[in-house]
Amino acid sequence: MTLDGNAAAFGLFQLAFANLQQQLATVVFFLRRVEEPNLKFGEVFKLELRRLRRSLKEQLRKLKEHSSMSMEIQLLQKTCSEIGVLAQWRNDRAHPRVRIDEDGIAIFNWKTGKPLSIHRDECVEKIQQAIRITVDLEMYGATLSKQLENKKKIHEMIGEIFTSLEERQDPGQ
Repeated sequence: MTLDGNAAAFGLFQLAFANLQQQLATVVFFLRRVEEPNLKFGEVFKLELRRLRRSLKEQLRKLKEHSSMSMEIQLLQKTCSEIGVLAQWRNDRAHPRVRIDEDGIAIFNWKTGKPLSIHRDECVEKIQQAIRITVDLEMYGATLSKQLENKKKIHEMIGEIFTSLEERQDPGQ
């Protein structure tokens, strides 16, 4: 068996996709951490992609009421959908039916039996797509996470203000 540019490109795609999944786990971790301060990164990092996507969708659904964050929420929802499409392309090729004969190696969709391809140019396009999605996750996820942290701090400060006002008005002091 010889390794060619197609196989090498698919291998590089797998690395770009792994990086995307790590960034997705990071975004999910920071969004969940607002409500779950004791959450450990390892608990999120070990989740498979499907569950990470589901968790991100759930976090975004909870945040929909915050109109000040609606742009980031919408962009992350779009990014989550793009991950699903890219993951399907990857899964079809990472878990195919395989036929090896004198003509070489052929792969087929596991469910439909339709032929699949792994071409260098297509893989390069998918690598670029994975990188763009990763950058979007990082950018929109960081912005949304920071907004949530700031909102939480403001609520805590307001709570402290009202507590101190109540203590001043308490006639027992």
